[in-house]
Amino acid sequence: LIVSCAALGNMQSQIITILDFNSGATLQSTLTEDQTTAHSAMLSHLTSRATELVKALDPTDDLSFLRVRSRNREIMVAPDKEFILVVIQNPHIADDE
Repeated sequence: LIVSCAALGNMQSQIITILDFNSGATLQSTLTEDQTTAHSAMLSHLTSRATELVKALDPTDDLSFLRVRSRNREIMVAPDKEFILVVIQNPHIADDE
């Protein structure tokens, strides 16, 4: 997984962060330490709340993917039992190619 993260981190406009699902601690990130701390806290909370929402709607269902897109960024979160994979990208890079 860390090798895959390094390979993805070399892609233009990709920011990769892997968080420990239980503690929210960062396992791997291509952001600065300050950015990682800020993003990790917010994304861990967002993922927990989204998971609670999915469970409230259907107790037998699980959150498998979360995507948030703004004008300048796209945040994709893939939670797993042990970690959360986060990709932050500029959605306009693909439009320009």
